[in-house]
Amino acid sequence: MRELCPAIEAWIERRNPFVLATVVAAGQPAPRGIGALMAIAPGTGKFIGSVSAGCVENAIIEMASAVARDHQSRWERYGGESGFPWELALTCGGRITVRTDVFPADAPAATALLSLLKTDNLGIWLCLNGKAT
Repeated sequence: MRELCPAIEAWIERRNPFVLATVVAAGQPAPRGIGALMAIAPGTGKFIGSVSAGCVENAIIEMASAVARDHQSRWERYGGESGFPWELALTCGGRITVRTDVFPADAPAATALLSLLKTDNLGIWLCLNGKAT
């Protein structure tokens, strides 16, 4: 998780909001486990980390733009559950659920998240009215 720190720190310093995508559920086989993270700077094309080893990252980047626009957290399942051809499938055949949250750079939650990542500590964040706290 520490590999995310330099990018998140730079975004905070530049006062750029960012979106954090977190794997919150994973069925076996899954490319990444629960807790895998990806941080995205919406509108810049910049991101770091991975939630699926490349299978759904483009969809996550698109979702991050929407999350940054409307400040509404989202939960999305990936992995063919119903067999429809338009579903994003994971090459491993597994399933993951990803939660995305926006962190305004000037919000205390952004610096608290950075502190947790730097120290490998655990924490819980809540989204109230679509804003991470």
